[in-house]
Amino acid sequence: MNGVTLANNNELTALNVIGETAGLAVTADNAIINATINTVNTTLNDNGLNLIARNGGTLTVTVANSSFNQVNENGIRANIRDAGSNIALTVNNSASNNNVMDGILFDAYTGGSFTGIVSNTNLSNNGRNAIRAVLAGGSVGSLVMTDVVGNGSGEHGMFISATDSTLTPSTFLCTTLNNSGQDGTDGLADAFNFDITNSQASVTIVDSVGTNIGGGLTQENGLRFRVDMAGSLTTTVIGSNFSDNRISAFNATVRDMGTTAILNINNTLGDRSRMDGFFFDIAAGTFTANVNNASFNQSGRNAIRAIGGGTPAVVNVAINSTTSNNSVAEGVFFDIDGLGGPSTLNFDYGNTAPNSPRYSTGATGLGSNVSKWFGPPSCHSRISDRLFFADLRSASALSCMMFGKLKMPSPCIVFRKNARRLKSRPSKGSFPRTIARPFLPILVRPNCTDSLPESKLFNLVHYVAEKEGRER
Repeated sequence: MNGVTLANNNELTALNVIGETAGLAVTADNAIINATINTVNTTLNDNGLNLIARNGGTLTVTVANSSFNQVNENGIRANIRDAGSNIALTVNNSASNNNVMDGILFDAYTGGSFTGIVSNTNLSNNGRNAIRAVLAGGSVGSLVMTDVVGNGSGEHGMFISATDSTLTPSTFLCTTLNNSGQDGTDGLADAFNFDITNSQASVTIVDSVGTNIGGGLTQENGLRFRVDMAGSLTTTVIGSNFSDNRISAFNATVRDMGTTAILNINNTLGDRSRMDGFFFDIAAGTFTANVNNASFNQSGRNAIRAIGGGTPAVVNVAINSTTSNNSVAEGVFFDIDGLGGPSTLNFDYGNTAPNSPRYSTGATGLGSNVSKWFGPPSCHSRISDRLFFADLRSASALSCMMFGKLKMPSPCIVFRKNARRLKSRPSKGSFPRTIARPFLPILVRPNCTDSLPESKLFNLVHYVAEKEGRER
């Protein structure tokens, strides 16, 4: 079948499909199909929109002004089953809410490929994920999302899993994923979660939000990723807010020799994490983090915490123009075991105001004196650290010679922390296979494609000063 178009173009009268096995189903079986779906509503189905490409089929679908709500599985599913098959899905100005599984699911196997472009779409209160993408067996995928809201997911807001596959450069602009983890399952409650195994992936997150709002504490991490088995992941986060998460704003895990992960953080908030602002666990491979104009203030444990080792690992961390004040424990804590082989930690903390001394009520800033290196003799491991210590009580004379002159501490920025309450979880609806949660409040900046506003929400030191200077 070649060049077939399915369309409902009557904007005044919507096509409603209620209670069928599939609201709409389109299959490209060794065929080329083009489908346009406009002003269509489906509900109480197994899948609101079920798209299948197999046996080398190609399916191009455009969805606009439609809704796929309260279905028993996925609001929209794009299933690519074998090599040579492809689905290109574009969704605009639509909704896929309150579904038992996912708002939108992409799953590609054995060499299939997909492209997903989603804009101005609400994917809130789904039972598993707002957006879920699974690639396996040599598949290739790409995602571009703009002005997408996916609050109140049962598990992760966004989940991407790649095994022996490739996620080509994908971009998430103005994506809001708050209050994930409504099902209460530990380890399945992040705003963004990427699992990369023997695969290559590249992701850019711009002007996005992943936090707990409204007094809830269900979401564990703003961004969490795991890379292993010689996989490679490059993640860039710009102008975003991952504050007020139950564990960390950023949580990175790297495993196995040959694995590489790069994390770039710019103009981003990671304040008031209940555990650590920025946590990374590097057992092997290479991890590089570049942090500029960020903040990890008022962390429940450490502003920056690194653990790992056991097999050869290389960790490169550079932090500039970043505030990390008022941690309950140490500002920076390193515990990396190099006994399994030569390991290297390079930590560069430059162009950042030195911290104040630690008081009995908690640590302030990054200059804590308990950053540690546990491992073999220096012939098997190396640490290169240019952190300026502001507390001389435990810094050795050698440290003073290495790190140069000490600087006077700058005043700490005081953030007012609102009282929080734990609210009981709303009950599910009576429909046996449909999750019906009330919509949670949505935190979206009105003009998110603009630069960061001067407000409490994005009060980044240096950035505001530079912006004011430009305006003068």
